[in-house]
Amino acid sequence: MDVATLQAGRYIENKLGERDKDGRPLHTLQEILTPQRAESKATQYRSMSRPGIRKVRIKPDGTWDD
Repeated sequence: MDVATLQAGRYIENKLGERDKDGRPLHTLQEILTPQRAESKATQYRSMSRPGIRKVRIKPDGTWDD
């Protein structure tokens, strides 16, 4: 937990420290902490309804049926 907190804190501090050529901040704290929009996450995963994808039933012994 300590390492995760340290990494998140460093990321936020580095983003807040980024400046444009005039010295103005490039990011706000609210912008950094706001979760990504659903539209960008929707394209993150491939659809399961593709040719070549099939469902199988996995038995308790670890084998499966076609």
